[in-house]
Order: sequence, then structure tokens, then C-alpha cells
Amino acid sequence: MAAGMIWRAHLSLQAWRAGARADEPAPPRKGPVRKSHKWLPVVNEDACTGCGVCVEACGPRCLNILDGVAVLVSPNICGSEEHCIAPCPEECIRMAWVPLEGDRSTGKWRTVREPIGVATRFGRLPQWLGSNVKPS
Repeated sequence: MAAGMIWRAHLSLQAWRAGARADEPAPPRKGPVRKSHKWLPVVNEDACTGCGVCVEACGPRCLNILDGVAVLVSPNICGSEEHCIAPCPEECIRMAWVPLEGDRSTGKWRTVREPIGVATRFGRLPQWLGSNVKPS
């Protein structure tokens, strides 16, 4: 109990030194942010014909055809196995590390430190890489 009181006093002292009141929320941290990325299929919507071959090849059935285009409808159950890439006759599916939060027991994951507000060599990282990846 004494340790908890000391810790609260320490936080209050830090807030006082920073010129903030103890009951105010702390300002956002500056510096690198740790983000989780999952290895997921990304579909080029312009090249996809909606034939459905990738949907049939997908073991966990996380791809579906919506409006004539293959869409990753369940990224959390994707096993990152790349079974959907080879059968595609249009070669419009590629794998990419997509920022995602979820069950890390399924698929390939990595955690990356990303600077806040800094552009990568490919431009700023969007939350979703294209409209073909939908949150589940």
C-alpha cells in the first residue's frame, strides 16, 4: 500500500513539474510507437476480375467476393499461408505487413517501432493498405 502511495506522489510531482494538474490526463508520448503488423494478402482491386479462385484456395475462408472484387473480410483468422496468391490467374494478390491488432496466435506477426508522424520511403503508412482489407 505504501508503494502505491509513493508512486501516486511521484506521478503528482512529475505533473506539478510539468505544469499540469494531477487530475489532468498526461500529454501524449513523443517518440517511436510500437505497432503490430500481420502478414496479409492485399488485392489490387483494379486487376481483380472476381473469379473467386482465391476464395476457394483460402483455407480459413477469410477472403470473399464483394461487388465483383476479392476482399479480405476476416483478417484476424487469416493464417498468413499465402495459399490465395498462386491460383490467382490475374496475379493481383500480394502479401504485405498490414498494421493490425488482434489474436497473435493465428498467422505471422511482427512488432515494429514506428516514429510518430514520420513518412516512410513509401509515404505515410495508412491504417489499412487499400480498401480491400476490412476490420473484422
